[in-house]
Amino acid sequence: MKTLKYILPILLTGYFSTAKAANPADTIIHSNGNPIIRHEYTADPAAMVYKGKVYLYTGHDQAAPNQNGYVMHNWTCFTSSDMVTWTEH
Repeated sequence: MKTLKYILPILLTGYFSTAKAANPADTIIHSNGNPIIRHEYTADPAAMVYKGKVYLYTGHDQAAPNQNGYVMHNWTCFTSSDMVTWTEH
């Protein structure tokens, strides 16, 4: 739990740019500043560390047509072993 306390602020302050991975289902993201995720809207991140890898789970909200609110159809998971290169699943 202590590790999460220190990793989450780092995750919340990193910038990323995207590039496609070999597997079309995954996207490789490289850190280059702040905010963490810029290519899609995410909300309420939760970070977990397991066997040296950080798993960042976020809600993926989208604005519904002609509404003032957002609708969450799915969750997104990002993973990293070095806190610089991330893979979106």
